[in-house]
Amino acid sequence: MVDIEYEIIKEEFVPIQKAKDILEKVEEKSYEQKLALEHVKKFAKMSTADANKLIKELESINMRKLKPEHVIKIVDLAPKSVDDLKIILMHADVPFKDEELQQIIEIVKKY
Repeated sequence: MVDIEYEIIKEEFVPIQKAKDILEKVEEKSYEQKLALEHVKKFAKMSTADANKLIKELESINMRKLKPEHVIKIVDLAPKSVDDLKIILMHADVPFKDEELQQIIEIVKKY
């Protein structure tokens, strides 16, 4: 077994669509990268362009409670109901009002 050292250059939350784009560009994929690519292909629910537009729109509603990791998870899962959204946000530090949740769902429905 070969030990490979990695250096983390940058960490950021990315939507599953961007992960798919990144993995598709890798020419010689490891076993783990092949599995990851198979997974993201199966679960990416929208195009990269739509995901980017949705991220920008969710960030523009100026809801300070909505952290970057929440935005990415919302884009990845594209919840169709407030109940689904509540599950995604259940570990948020601050509770969301029903009106805020409905506003998020209305934005997601456009994509």
